[in-house]
Amino acid sequence: MKNNIIIMTADEGTVDEARELVERVFKEFVAPDYVERGVTEFMNYITPQAMRERLAAKRSLFIAKTGGVVVGVLEMKDPEHISLLFVDASYQRRGIAGLLFRFALENYVKAQGTQDKITVNSSLYAVEIYKRLGFIQLDDEREINGIRFVPMEKRIFDL
Repeated sequence: MKNNIIIMTADEGTVDEARELVERVFKEFVAPDYVERGVTEFMNYITPQAMRERLAAKRSLFIAKTGGVVVGVLEMKDPEHISLLFVDASYQRRGIAGLLFRFALENYVKAQGTQDKITVNSSLYAVEIYKRLGFIQLDDEREINGIRFVPMEKRIFDL
């Protein structure tokens, strides 16, 4: 399966498809753990305008494609923090999150001269996925503005 996946930096032509994937996967797997305020907060974060503004501001957005279709998305907020990581339900458990993460490390994080770690505020659904990528849990679950998350980090020298 991994041989058919192409990982690349998103551009204006792919941002809408990436956003739609994030919304669809969020609603299926993450939103059920949120109160209404959290869902609204997240949906505001991924509006088409917000996604385009972050892309224009050089926030790095990476996509995984197969057969011309976006099946995975990873966004970095600064070179130290993952702000989005979503994989289409039918492509989960096939290593796509790992491919996106490694691509982001090789093509963005190291090029930016980041600190020695990458952080993420993982959804409850994705904690085990991040653990498989080598992240460790820093604290118990938290909630801010209705968004439930677990703070995690990965040391870069662990690669």
